[in-house]
Amino acid sequence: MLIPVEAYKEIEKIVGSENITADEQICDTYSQFLFHRPDPQVWWQRPAAIVMPGSTEEVAGFVKVCNKYKIKYKAHSTGYGAENGATAPDCVLVDLRRMNHIVQLDEKNMIAVVEPYVTGGEVEYMAWQHGLTACLTTAGPQSSPLASVTSHQGGNCAGCSMGYNGRNMLACEWVSPDGEIVKVGSAEMDEYFTADGPGPSFKAMIRGYFGFDGAMGIFTKAALKLYHWAGMTDYKIPNDGNLYEADVEIPDNIRFYTMIHNEWEDLEKAYYALAETEVCTYMNKFSIGITGQAYMPEFFEQALKLPHLREALKMARHKTVITIVGNSDRDLDYKVKCVEQIAKESNAILIGGKVDNPYRKAQVASLCKYDGYASLFNGPGSFHVAMGADEAIHVNVKQAQEAQRIKEGMIAAGQCEDDLGCGAWLGIYEQSSRGHNEAVMLIDPRKEYSLSAMMTYSIECSKVLATQHLGGIGFAAFGGRETVETFDPITSNYYEHTLKVKGLLDPDNLANMTFV
Repeated sequence: MLIPVEAYKEIEKIVGSENITADEQICDTYSQFLFHRPDPQVWWQRPAAIVMPGSTEEVAGFVKVCNKYKIKYKAHSTGYGAENGATAPDCVLVDLRRMNHIVQLDEKNMIAVVEPYVTGGEVEYMAWQHGLTACLTTAGPQSSPLASVTSHQGGNCAGCSMGYNGRNMLACEWVSPDGEIVKVGSAEMDEYFTADGPGPSFKAMIRGYFGFDGAMGIFTKAALKLYHWAGMTDYKIPNDGNLYEADVEIPDNIRFYTMIHNEWEDLEKAYYALAETEVCTYMNKFSIGITGQAYMPEFFEQALKLPHLREALKMARHKTVITIVGNSDRDLDYKVKCVEQIAKESNAILIGGKVDNPYRKAQVASLCKYDGYASLFNGPGSFHVAMGADEAIHVNVKQAQEAQRIKEGMIAAGQCEDDLGCGAWLGIYEQSSRGHNEAVMLIDPRKEYSLSAMMTYSIECSKVLATQHLGGIGFAAFGGRETVETFDPITSNYYEHTLKVKGLLDPDNLANMTFV
């Protein structure tokens, strides 16, 4: 056993014998997700034990035992991504699946208070019954919104209307690295409407902009900001077809469009106009290459071998999908006219309108439930992302162009999977001129060159961000600590200050942080 027997027994008394194990076979199942790094030992190793607390008090008791015996730990909610893993062999992994309650849904104040293992799909479905909806990331409806708002970052199709999800965190309950239960913001008064008071805001300390990925204690409750919703209240699928045959019932006040641009400059113009008119409920750009590999890999593999089809597919590399929801007939009419005019003025091909065929129904269902990313694991196997620095739309487009240039060179050299070059996931935030770009690369974990391509892509994209001043750290972490540190001189020593905050609150790095 890699942790002291006495510590194991003390934790066992807190959570119950059935909720702790050091069985190597079970621990192995918590260290199998290869995501973002070809060398998984950097991200995680087999944890020393697994603990499943069932309450905030049990979490606090467990953390105090870890402090007593100087045991490392790392907590996760639904466990999506390598950031959730133990990166040291003597680290205990804290699985929060027993804490799975929606504590409160406040319809009047548009707030949902949730525990760690509540999924985005659960929150959204309950909110829909009250004319509300939640901002969920493209990690999917099976992922934890608490993890998103307290501990991580990432884009989402709803960002245009519901914002960057780190900003949707209201008050929260937090077990600090020394085991104290802290109620942040108005939670101190058992009200969950703000994280910024009473008194000085502590939100920047415990999550900052990017979040600490489980390395700053354990969050046990969080309040999510909810938004007005005039769409469906449920998914009704009367048949048993697959995704593109499912007869999903979509209300008449929803429209779905695909807007295709040939030039980056035209796409940029359209995005600024979409932000100014505030017409989108969901929107994002995704390339035809990524879509092809994810949704129709057999066809796409053959199409890439035929020059005429390659060129035809390239014409749709810059594809933006848009869902608009009308709050009234006049509101819907205004939004439709805006989208049509924007497409015309930006030289776009515009397809869609009423959601009246299986493809459009499936796409709307996917955007509303964020199922799209899950499909990327069905092509060559998995995916990787670079760039990721939130900036002005113009800068996001520059990021995407540079990432395309880098990837096209790698494709030509046979160093990565062929997706026609552009893999930009691009969207706007808060109906403003700010947006998010993720330079997606498809990988096949079975191929050694595909895995090494992940590191090359991360490092080269990070160099561009730094040298051309196209954003902050973003996803530079996927290139390793050295890559992150190169940003310190141009980001007011952000990473250095992050380590100082971490050192003040957790000097022994017991809440396991990957790069320290």
